[in-house]
Amino acid sequence: MQSLDAIVWEMDARTWRFTFVSDRAEQLMGYPVRRWLEEEGFSQQVLLHPEDRDWAVDFCVTATGEARDHEFLYRTRAADRRIVWLKDLVRVVRDEAGAARLLRGVTVDVTREKEAEACRAEMSQILERITDAFYAVDRERRFIYVNRQAERDLRRSAPELLGRCIWDEFPKARDAAS
Repeated sequence: MQSLDAIVWEMDARTWRFTFVSDRAEQLMGYPVRRWLEEEGFSQQVLLHPEDRDWAVDFCVTATGEARDHEFLYRTRAADRRIVWLKDLVRVVRDEAGAARLLRGVTVDVTREKEAEACRAEMSQILERITDAFYAVDRERRFIYVNRQAERDLRRSAPELLGRCIWDEFPKARDAAS
């Protein structure tokens, strides 16, 4: 488990204290594993980004109270103050009465994916504001993006165009290219 590119952990569901944290935690977040295990409130007060703290804690408390497995995405602050996006996959271990006893989880750093998503959203906003038709195609010449002006010019909606071959919309251009 120590060689996974993720943090593997276990937490007491009643006290919210870590009982196990893989060494990968220190490599990904910069905090010594000892702090994870010994410092009361470490997961809530140190790791969670202040803007995500309330909703993330409420979500976890509710899911744990219902003894329900859960996953969620949230921001943290690494020891070097970087904002890191994490995705937690949490399994609830129940006691004989069915109440949550332990939480076992895997935490994956998804910062690159979140940054790419933000970049795509920003690029999409820019392309929607330009007044010219803009579209992008993949290597097979299928539409993978069209802006609103391209929809108007081609008289089709983006869902109608995406995945279709550009030559279906411009057959004369294909004939000229042949």
